[in-house]
Amino acid sequence: MSKIGLLFGSTTGKTESLAEMIQKEFDGENLVTLHNILEAEDSEFKNYQDLIIGSPTWNVGGGCTAGFWSTNGYDFNESKALNNGKFVGLALDEDNQFDLTQEGVKTWVVQVKKRFFL
Repeated sequence: MSKIGLLFGSTTGKTESLAEMIQKEFDGENLVTLHNILEAEDSEFKNYQDLIIGSPTWNVGGGCTAGFWSTNGYDFNESKALNNGKFVGLALDEDNQFDLTQEGVKTWVVQVKKRFFL
């Protein structure tokens, strides 16, 4: 079993695609296993050292978030994901600023690898 479990919820398929991009950036399924949260069982996660949760920004609730992401380069009027001037977690906007996604994922994964001691 891989070291990291990545749970994702996806309404439109975009979060699932981003989860796959993150998995690839972590060097693939040997390190990160993807789980669609709708199909996952609680028992699947007890053997992981670390978990990443990917969720759409439809304000559907359900998770406790950690980690922050700079708002630099993002064009927005307001966000419920702001905490002390930074986004909570990795903020991606596939609809309006998809050109920031790839570099954002790469930069974020480097930060998370350090946090996970990889």
